[in-house]
Amino acid sequence: MENFSNAIKAIIKKADKANLSLEEILDIRENWQLKKTGKVFRYHIDPSHGWIEVEKNVLEDLGISCFISRCSYQDTDKNLAYLEEDCDALIFSVACVANNFPFYVVLIEVNGDSEIRNLKPFKF
Repeated sequence: MENFSNAIKAIIKKADKANLSLEEILDIRENWQLKKTGKVFRYHIDPSHGWIEVEKNVLEDLGISCFISRCSYQDTDKNLAYLEEDCDALIFSVACVANNFPFYVVLIEVNGDSEIRNLKPFKF
């Protein structure tokens, strides 16, 4: 949890330098699917959870790889991370906005458990 706290503090500091208000930061997750500009990421959801699929090099470029928790998953063969929707995806979202990196998500829904659950936990 301390790792998450540090990540949020660092990102909020960067967001402050980018002149983002707290209201704008809190709106980020609500607007994942509304904006249709920038890079497209897949937002995978199953009946009980969701993950944003992100190339690991994007996380490194944003400087947040070290803040991603083991609640997220990775596919090492494809160099992809699947950021869990409650904490890690929010860290990613705020970092994107703070770094002026526009994105939006497309929804990919499955009825049963997602195959993502069978992947290895994220490790930096």
